[in-house]
Amino acid sequence: MTGEKQWRKNQDRVYAFAVDGNTARRLKDPGMEERLRSRDKRRREALAIRNVSLARLQEEKKQNAHRMSRLNKLFWVAATSVCVLAAIGYLKINDENTRSVKQISALESELNTLKLKNDEAQARITGNVDLEEIRRIAIYELGMQYADEGQVVKFKDNGGDYVRQFQDIEAGEKPSGEPEAQTR
Repeated sequence: MTGEKQWRKNQDRVYAFAVDGNTARRLKDPGMEERLRSRDKRRREALAIRNVSLARLQEEKKQNAHRMSRLNKLFWVAATSVCVLAAIGYLKINDENTRSVKQISALESELNTLKLKNDEAQARITGNVDLEEIRRIAIYELGMQYADEGQVVKFKDNGGDYVRQFQDIEAGEKPSGEPEAQTR
């Protein structure tokens, strides 16, 4: 026999002996049935109240779950919309950036082409000019001479390549407010 079976057998023997020999007999109590009935009635009422409360609680849980489900759906729709709008904005900015880079590249290419053409034209022009021939024509054929000391009028340099004359300049007079530069 296993230990558990032996223990049960011993317990049954002890219980049987105790029940048969040492217990007092219960007498019938006349109010006991009434008390039992009222106790059972209170238990049924408590159970009914508990069941009603549980039903109400379950209904509230369903409503809250439904409400939370709506809020949850609304949140996810809003979050998804924000993400989609952000992605669209990013793609637009990226597209504008790409177009700008392409336009800048095209303009730089055009600028380089124009610089090359300008350099070629300047080289062609300066290559065809003989400064000695121009000097010879100016002095011998047109009668030009180099300026003497008294003929040179100095102006303040305004940073430009040329000076405009808006009025006649008297001998020995310096124009006011004009930059200083040497003219011949």
